[in-house]
Amino acid sequence: MLRLLAAAMKGRARFEQCLSLALHVSLIGATGLVVRSLLRTTQVDGILDLQRNIFDRGRDSGWDAMGLVADMAPGAILDLMIHSFAFVWSFLLLGLGAAAVFRLSRPAGFAIAAINWAAGKVLEMGLAGLAVAAMTASLR
Repeated sequence: MLRLLAAAMKGRARFEQCLSLALHVSLIGATGLVVRSLLRTTQVDGILDLQRNIFDRGRDSGWDAMGLVADMAPGAILDLMIHSFAFVWSFLLLGLGAAAVFRLSRPAGFAIAAINWAAGKVLEMGLAGLAVAAMTASLR
């Protein structure tokens, strides 16, 4: 896709350049995914312990839902910050990298990054729709 976008913007792109740029940009997302997965794993372990503590309290104290939300919030905020940082970093790297590698202007490089992101989101939504349709059909 990068090669087609570069050709559409009158840039020069070889397959090796496109592959190198795509792999370098995807390393950022993969690193973010690993860090977020580790964060979620430790957070889930903490939530399970927290739920046991909430339910083990005295019968008249009730379930402390706000305490559960307050304990989850820092992990959720950190997860969102890591995801946002990885997105911005990979978007900037793809835009600047496309401009340098394909010998384009910076606005053209960022246009390639934006189109690539939008196409990825369309593909993601389409695959999610197919998964929902398949699950719905299997329940009948």
